[in-house]
Amino acid sequence: MSASGRDEQLEFAAKYEESSYTFEFEQSGFVPRKLLQFVDGENVIDFGCGPVLNVLGLFYTNAKKIVGFDKSEANLEFLENLMKIGAVTANQKRALRFLRSESNGLSEAFQANLLRATDDSFVKQLYAKISLIQGEVQKLDKSLIGQFDSVVQCGCFGCLGSEEEFEQSTQNAYDYLKSGGKMLMINWLQSMYRDRPFGFNSPFSCRLDRDLYSRALIGAGFKIDFLEYSEELTPTSRANGNTAILWSVARKSD
Repeated sequence: MSASGRDEQLEFAAKYEESSYTFEFEQSGFVPRKLLQFVDGENVIDFGCGPVLNVLGLFYTNAKKIVGFDKSEANLEFLENLMKIGAVTANQKRALRFLRSESNGLSEAFQANLLRATDDSFVKQLYAKISLIQGEVQKLDKSLIGQFDSVVQCGCFGCLGSEEEFEQSTQNAYDYLKSGGKMLMINWLQSMYRDRPFGFNSPFSCRLDRDLYSRALIGAGFKIDFLEYSEELTPTSRANGNTAILWSVARKSD
C-alpha cells in the first residue's frame, strides 16, 4: 500500500470513529444496550471490530481480556495509535455519559469504579484489556479455538462476500467459544446496496435475513436464544440506506 493510500484509510477510520455511536439520538443506544445485556464473561472477541472498539469496548463490562479482530491494517493502526498515547475521543466521553446513565443492574464493583474513575482513567483501564489481531473472520485461527466467553459481531458479516463465508464465519465463532459461551450478532439491513469505502460494506449486506441467520447458527451448532428485527435506526443510519436491524443471541451448548 502506498503512503497516500494508507493515510486515506487512516483518515477514513478516524472519520468513521467520529461519526459512529455518537449518542446524539435515542436510537444510538440500541447496540450499547445489547452489549450490556448479552455480552458476558472475562474473555471477549470482537469480530470486525473496525476503528470503534475504543467506544464499544466500554460496554464489555465483565471483560478482562478483549481481542479486536479485523482484516484492515488501517483500522488496527488507528486503534493502536489511540492506545499508545492514551487518547480519549469525544465519542468515548459521550459513551461514558451514556454508560453511567445505564449502570443500574450492573455489578456493584463495576458501578463503583465507573462512578469513581475519571474518563481518562476509565479509558486507560479499557486500553489495558485490549489486544489486536489482523485476520479474516471466515478463515479459522486455530490458536483462538475455545478461548472466549463471548463473540460479538456488529456489522462485520455484512462486509462478507457470500453465504458460504457467512456460514464459515459463524462456525469459526462457535469454535472460538468456550462451552456455554454466547455470540451476539447485529447487522444493518439494506434493500439497495450502497457502496462504502475500504470494505466497510458489500452487496452481500442486501442478502442478510432471518433465514440465513437461523441456518448458519443452527448449522454451526448454536442454540438460538433470540432472533429478532428492530427498526430502531438513527436518522444517520437511515440516510445511509439502512432499513432495519437484524440481531440474534446464540449459545454454544456443548
